[in-house]
Amino acid sequence: MAVVLLDFVVSLLCSLISSSSLSSSLIYQPYASFTQAISIMQLSQLLTLASAAVVLAKVHDDNSPIPASVPSPSDAVTVTADTFGTAAGAVSARLHAKDLVERMAFSILVCEHSNFNGACLTITGIDHGVCYNINSGWNDRISSTDTRGHTCTVFQHASCRGDQSTVNGRVNWGHMNDQISSYRCFE
Repeated sequence: MAVVLLDFVVSLLCSLISSSSLSSSLIYQPYASFTQAISIMQLSQLLTLASAAVVLAKVHDDNSPIPASVPSPSDAVTVTADTFGTAAGAVSARLHAKDLVERMAFSILVCEHSNFNGACLTITGIDHGVCYNINSGWNDRISSTDTRGHTCTVFQHASCRGDQSTVNGRVNWGHMNDQISSYRCFE
């Protein structure tokens, strides 16, 4: 992430230098290898962009797999994806509209406690690539999930924003435990 951010900042800096028409007598020359200087105003704008990139959502990978010996609940209630939540921005949420027509919807299992304990729901009718916001009854309550062979990314905030974690299979959520507000799944 830091390397990508550094590359981003350097490319922006080079772009500013190449298009710079210095109107300020105050200049800043961050590296001796740069042959031109940029104005304090341009540097300020660059640092603002770099700061915004640093505070972007974090990707977490601290989930623990649920062993195969832990049985899936037999009493999970089945609900449709549209009942469990709502599609966020139906047009923009569908990332691959052509693929959606060709693929069948699928289901995942979510439970309120680790190792498929507590109340559990089987969510059916999930369309590939669609961002779903979780309704208020289950928002920030999910602790374990079985994606049933599909790759799903969960998000801390509605509309698939904020911190995120991507899994494929049976997991107890790490950092995202009881923080999931939206999700998007793919094959």
